[in-house]
Amino acid sequence: EREGGTVLNIINAAEKLDKEENTLLLHTPPPRKRPYKSLAGTPPSKLTPTTTTTPITTPSSSSRSPLPTDVLTQAKRAASFTKSILSNGTLYKRILLSMALTRTNPRTPQTDPGVGTTIPANFFWGCYPSLENVLRSHMAEYYKLSTLHKQTRMQQDFNNKLVTLVKAKAKEMGWKFAPLMEDDKKIRDRIRCFFKTHIQNSKKR
Repeated sequence: EREGGTVLNIINAAEKLDKEENTLLLHTPPPRKRPYKSLAGTPPSKLTPTTTTTPITTPSSSSRSPLPTDVLTQAKRAASFTKSILSNGTLYKRILLSMALTRTNPRTPQTDPGVGTTIPANFFWGCYPSLENVLRSHMAEYYKLSTLHKQTRMQQDFNNKLVTLVKAKAKEMGWKFAPLMEDDKKIRDRIRCFFKTHIQNSKKR
């Protein structure tokens, strides 16, 4: 806030820098490999390795495409933001939560399967948007309890509540869980994996 930035500014700057870095890597030629020549028909596996090696030449900075000034400015601001964020545990967790809540996977279907669908043991939440929405609507509360009331009765009750809500929504949609998923513990484990994956992906981003 002191630098005049917001969570959205940080995310946008980081994503823009990431795109520029990918573009830069595409324009950076890979190091040339030294051809291996066979001597007098001797198989390469039988040759005695020599101690002389050819130094690998890296492209000079002049051969790289310069980054636009506005990108460099945003990169410096993003670096400054990142440094302050990492030193502030509360802000860091808030940003992770914000990224997890707003992140959607464009490759997952946007429509629910039909009535009578059996949900398999290794199902993916994104394939059942109505079930995923149940978890997303409770994501903020889940992470808050995980941070402030980890492994307490309060957190256990909340996890059991999520299992009940997921099962109720599946029944409402006319779906049923596969026999291996009829145990509440299995569903609870899948719920925990859902939230854990979203936070881990946010950290990577």
